[in-house]
Amino acid sequence: MYRYLSSGFSRFVKPGLVAAGLLAVSAPTIAHVAGPDAVHAIVHVDIDPDRLSVGQPLLQRYAGLAARDAAVSHFELLQQSDAPNHFTLVEVFPSLAAYHHFVEEAYVRQLRSDIQPLLGSPFDERLHHALSALDH
Repeated sequence: MYRYLSSGFSRFVKPGLVAAGLLAVSAPTIAHVAGPDAVHAIVHVDIDPDRLSVGQPLLQRYAGLAARDAAVSHFELLQQSDAPNHFTLVEVFPSLAAYHHFVEEAYVRQLRSDIQPLLGSPFDERLHHALSALDH
């Protein structure tokens, strides 16, 4: 179970919806908004449990900035319920060019620099594209 931290409210989502499963359920809506060339960045962030009080506010501040960034079509920050030091970022961009522009933004580079010494495992970012469901 993950806790949804974006947009100033909390809700819980089932673990099967996170990462690829989350996109399988959410992709038609997100892809429709983002367009056919959309890039989905799924980022897993494992903060050292002893550094959670420093790392979580950094991620929440980042989420607030990313949600207002014109290059970002959709953004979610999820916290794993049974491991509160594990986070998943779901970032959707209209194109690969928009993604590349985003990662060069000062606030994105700053987060990645600030979060690095707090990590319990390597920063894990993977780029995806949405697939349509097949009708039977």
